[in-house]
This record gives sequence, C-alpha cells and structure tokens, in this order.
Amino acid sequence: MIKFYTKITSLSFIYTNLLLAFCLLLMASCDEEETLPTFIQIDKLQLETNISQGTNQHNINNVWLFVDGQGLGVYELPATIPILAAQEASISIRAGIANNGISSTHIIYPFWAPYAFQLTPNPGGTTPIAPQFKYINSMIFDFINDFEQGNNFIDLGGAAALQLTSNSSLVFQGDRSGRITLGEEANNFSIITTDKYELPGNKKAVFLEMTYKCTIAFQIIVRGSQSSSTEQRDLAALIVNPQEEWNTIYVDLTDEASILNDSGYTRHQLIFQSSLPTDVSQASFFWDNLKLLHQL
Repeated sequence: MIKFYTKITSLSFIYTNLLLAFCLLLMASCDEEETLPTFIQIDKLQLETNISQGTNQHNINNVWLFVDGQGLGVYELPATIPILAAQEASISIRAGIANNGISSTHIIYPFWAPYAFQLTPNPGGTTPIAPQFKYINSMIFDFINDFEQGNNFIDLGGAAALQLTSNSSLVFQGDRSGRITLGEEANNFSIITTDKYELPGNKKAVFLEMTYKCTIAFQIIVRGSQSSSTEQRDLAALIVNPQEEWNTIYVDLTDEASILNDSGYTRHQLIFQSSLPTDVSQASFFWDNLKLLHQL
C-alpha cells in the first residue's frame, strides 16, 4: 500500500508539473499576443488645396508620428510603422520635408495641419492609411506664381531675361512655366520680385515653395528695404544646386527675414541670380508653382 501510494504521488507530481508548465507556456503565449504591435502602412499621401492656395504638388518625403501626444519617430516613405497599443489610441501624423532640399535635414513642415485618426488595436495586423494634409489657417500666402497669367519677377540688370514658355515638353504643370537660358551673349541673369512683402521677424516661419530644374546652380537672396529710406540690405539665403528633373524644394527664409527685421529692413523682395562658369557655354533654368508664405 505504501509503495502504491508513492507511485500515485509521483505520477500526480509529474502531471501537476506538466500542467503547470503548460499553463506557463499558455500565459507566455498570451503575453506575446498582447504585446504584438499593430502596424500602419503609409505608401502614399496627398496635399489638399483650394483655388486660393495654388497647386497640390508636394515633396513630402517623411512623416512624424505621435501616439496619444507622444512622439514615436520619424519615418521615410513608404513606411510600415509598428504601434504598441493595448486600447484605442489617438494617432497624429505630421508631414515632413527635407529643409532647403538637404536630405539629411528632416523637419516638420509648419504650414500643414496634422492628419489625425483613432487607431483600434489589431495585434499583428496591418492597417493601410493614406494621409491627407491641408494648409493651416494661421498663415499667409504672400504670393503664388504659377506663370499661367504672367509672373511677378522683373529684370535686375542681368543679361538674360525671364520668359514664359508654353512648350508642353518644358512645362511642369498647367500651360506655362518660367524659363531663363544663358549663353555666350547673355551669360548671367538677376531677377527680383516686383512687390515688396512684409515678412515677419521673431523667428516666425517663412518659406518659399518652388518647383524647378536647372543645369547649373543659382542663388536665392532676400533683399530688405527700410520703410523710411532707400537703404537696402541683401542676405544670401541658399544656393540651389543643379537638378536634371523637376524637383520641389522648400526654402527656409525664417532666419533671413528675422535678421532683416531686427535691423529695421521690414520690406522684403526675393532675388534669383546666376552666371555661366568659364567652362560652361550654355545653361537653362525652369521654374513653376512658386509660393512665398509666412506664419501669422
């Protein structure tokens, strides 16, 4: 009897431990399922504009993701993003750009509102989304120039002048684009906006949106004028490198506008200029969809 009892006890011990091990594995499996992330997939996105905001062309190449107000990370597109959420979460996506066209300098573009939605957890599953961004209300378009009805630049003494082209093989969007060609007889250009704009100081955001292509570099300058005198001051903002294909760039003019305002130069114009290098005989420049905008 004692021996039989011992056998039963041993078997019970084995079964108990097997059951315990099974439960532990089951619990671990449950924990693993609970900690699986929900994935969101972003393959494409869109900029929505109305008739007063110009083109919806954009060059959004990264997104900044926030979950319940906390930053999760910056993701280049297309992106598959894991989100750990045990319950419904508030997702906010901000559109990012390469500031001044520099691919290593990602920033949130300040003039587009975040795209927000509620995410229901689906552990291990993938939710495709296509964010739609819009311009915020607290900003001003100083000018929009798509060259369809003329342009807002005049010659500043350069040898070559800005012309409008309607050649469909040269136009980026719509019926016309702006064009300058340099050669032996006209080997430089310098153009300036016809109007003066009162851009803000105090580090409020100022950007020039521009779609362009060019065979040699050109320079963008911000000219400031004083309202009480004819005195002017020029600040070099950016040298735009050659680009064989049409490219949309976001030129950050915040610092230049603030420096000029702080010095009393409160009225502003933009200058584009370039000249042929000695080893180059011809160059072409094309522009479309220029927008100068600033934060209120």
